[in-house]
Amino acid sequence: PLLNLTADPSLFKKKIQIREHSFKGVLEREKRQFLFVIKKNPGSLRGEEGEPNGEVIGSSQISSKFGTKKEPFYSLKIFYQEDVLQLKVVQDGPSYLGGLIVDEKYRGHPEKIGKQISLIRFLFVAIHREFFENTLHAEVAPFLDEKGKNPFYEHFIHPRLSLSMSEIDYLTLTNKERLFSSYPREKILLSSLPKSVREGLGKPGLFSQRAARLLTKQNFYFTGEVDPFDGGPYLQAQTKDIPLIKHSQKVFFNPGGFIFSEKETMRKNQPKEYQETKKWLWAKMENGQFTGGVWEALIYRTDQEKETLKKGPFKITPSFLKQARKWGIKKGDTLFITPFE
Repeated sequence: PLLNLTADPSLFKKKIQIREHSFKGVLEREKRQFLFVIKKNPGSLRGEEGEPNGEVIGSSQISSKFGTKKEPFYSLKIFYQEDVLQLKVVQDGPSYLGGLIVDEKYRGHPEKIGKQISLIRFLFVAIHREFFENTLHAEVAPFLDEKGKNPFYEHFIHPRLSLSMSEIDYLTLTNKERLFSSYPREKILLSSLPKSVREGLGKPGLFSQRAARLLTKQNFYFTGEVDPFDGGPYLQAQTKDIPLIKHSQKVFFNPGGFIFSEKETMRKNQPKEYQETKKWLWAKMENGQFTGGVWEALIYRTDQEKETLKKGPFKITPSFLKQARKWGIKKGDTLFITPFE
């Protein structure tokens, strides 16, 4: 199951504490887990016009390490040539992307809420590359049938474990060893499973297909492994090959443009036909607090510069200046940016 936010108050409080300590850097690297939230109309750090923090409409998470000797990472490997499934246990695993949640009212929103909260994690990885493994792992929500049921869970898991999905989620967070102690270790013949189950294995759900496409555009690929309880696909990418990480930039904020170094500033008086509008993710890391968003900036380029577009200079738009004031961004502040689209 996806590592989403739990409804259990005590577990929720513990998860939030872990994430706060992770951002402050007081936890061991392997234990660090980071939670990102996107808010409706966020203003400064207190929210729009001094009101309390804006309403949270989405979240995502990333863990520095997923799979250790103390807490192994489990997956179900599909061996297509042998026509079998078998439980796989990893004790030195990758970093982990999970917990992508967007309020139903904001799915398909013009501002691409889900895309923002999903991709901002890659900019965080770019800023703190030393926190993360060379491989990033992602789970995608599984296929559901026309009745909203998960075929793999209904036909294979529930008859053997007699646990509800909510119970499995709870044990995943609290007692993974107990959960997997009763999981079948023998090879599972694919041909022994109903056709509906086989066809659903490794297939993303209807509402998670967009999230899967976002990841594949960032060079994630299907590993041939699925979630042991719902058959949802597992994706992976080499951290260095993720475009949003490769194309990230460290810049210094100036109302007239971004400065990439002390000597390089935005060039002026470029021909109007060389101006293009493009959206960028931006982030600021200060005192253990990570904030960020999306804005449009004008990019100046010539035909000869097309290959190095992502390293080009910028002219900051009025909309971003307004947003910058809300977030307390000042001249000379260090920001990190990467292409959004």
